[in-house]
Amino acid sequence: GRMGEKARDVVPALIGTLKDEDMWVQIKAIQALGAIGPKAKPALVELETLLNNSPDKEVRAVTTSAIKKIKNELGNH
Repeated sequence: GRMGEKARDVVPALIGTLKDEDMWVQIKAIQALGAIGPKAKPALVELETLLNNSPDKEVRAVTTSAIKKIKNELGNH
């Protein structure tokens, strides 16, 4: 998850994509945020909202994984 400065630039766009109607678009955005890691910290509020509100089990599972990746890496710097 170490993608540098460019990763931070895409986080706002990915956060916007979390509201997409298409579950698969959401999942790709969630996976990308998880891959970015700690630089995706601004997305945590949206990810936690999605986790609590999504009716889809797959979306919740991917979201849980992404949140862990973002939070776990926060302590490693």
